[in-house]
Amino acid sequence: MQDEMFDFEQDSQGGFNPVEHRRNTDPVTSHLAAMSAGELAKHHAKIIYNALQSVYPESLNYEEIAQRIGFDNPNKVARRMVDLERKNKVERTGKARNTKAGRLATLWRAI
Repeated sequence: MQDEMFDFEQDSQGGFNPVEHRRNTDPVTSHLAAMSAGELAKHHAKIIYNALQSVYPESLNYEEIAQRIGFDNPNKVARRMVDLERKNKVERTGKARNTKAGRLATLWRAI
């Protein structure tokens, strides 16, 4: 049975739709890459969600999540946060914390 919590085959109202993450002006190769990205995005979302669950009720920004789960590129986390928010799995706390670059980043918490 498929895990409905991470069923990213839904449209933008229900979760991850890889086609939403590309532009009409992108080359054909980008469209193909977006179509094949679904399973990897689903896997990353599960890892991110589990990391936030493990620190609940604490919250983390995207950079802190990336460090906790061993992602070398924090943007891999940042791209999944809105998808998880749309699935009602995470929420913004209304607070922010500085990144290593000194910029404020939203703090996220598992629901």
